[in-house]
Amino acid sequence: MIYIPQQLNIINMMYKSGTIILIATDSKFFEILDSHLNSKYNIIPLDNFDSLDLLSPNWNIKLFLINTDRPWIGLQNILDKIKSSEHFMNIPAIGLSLKKHYHDIDEKVKYMFEDILLMPCGAEDLLTRVDVWIKTYNVVCSDEIKPITFHVEMSNESSINPKSLENSENLSN
Repeated sequence: MIYIPQQLNIINMMYKSGTIILIATDSKFFEILDSHLNSKYNIIPLDNFDSLDLLSPNWNIKLFLINTDRPWIGLQNILDKIKSSEHFMNIPAIGLSLKKHYHDIDEKVKYMFEDILLMPCGAEDLLTRVDVWIKTYNVVCSDEIKPITFHVEMSNESSINPKSLENSENLSN
């Protein structure tokens, strides 16, 4: 099932917290998410993913969930498109993989995902992980939290060792 923007109820989308995009997932997975999260999020399943043109930045996308067990969908191509898009590059992309297929995923592709959920897992575990990733994304995108950066300069001569730490503690007393 593929939705295109003209088919979506845009007014309904405005009253929800955001949108979760499912790429190449099965109907059972959609039913679990839809039954538990439909009141908070729009759940949009896409069978294939040819272009980001189908997606609108106005949809407030919070998460991409991508089935990694279907190599014919072109995982690396999909992730390259998402990660190179100005509008979607910071949105978490979570892979869904059967445990027996996890080792078949190319290492480069594995590192492009923020997380990979090993299936089968219980609905509770799945919903918890989805919720955690959405909350993490909301916090990262929030203006309330300012990042802190530390800079430590060390010369080649100064190295940290337990004796120097003991001496510095004695000096401060």
